[in-house]
Amino acid sequence: MRRLAALLAWLPLAAAAAPADYRCEDGRVLKLTSTPFTAHVEWDGQRHTVQRVREGREAVYVNGREKTRLELRGPRLEWRTPEGTTLCRLVPRSIAPENVYVPPAASAASR
Repeated sequence: MRRLAALLAWLPLAAAAAPADYRCEDGRVLKLTSTPFTAHVEWDGQRHTVQRVREGREAVYVNGREKTRLELRGPRLEWRTPEGTTLCRLVPRSIAPENVYVPPAASAASR
């Protein structure tokens, strides 16, 4: 019984949102925090919430009121809004800008 209680106490942590950054074709960054049921998207200074729907093998999230749609296919992401569709690729945490050190001498122009 104790094992079951410990497992149930751990479940909310397992379903915690996993943040990820996606670099889009136009150079902008889409920030995604997702769970198996909901995803939060930060795009153009706005935050959108989309709910997961059953559709094929891809992870598909939609918000009918905002007319937004998010499709995840491995490291690729497609973000659709009434303004258009944007294609993005996952930025691995190891090479995310905040995790890469560039020495000051390397960033200065060559003399």
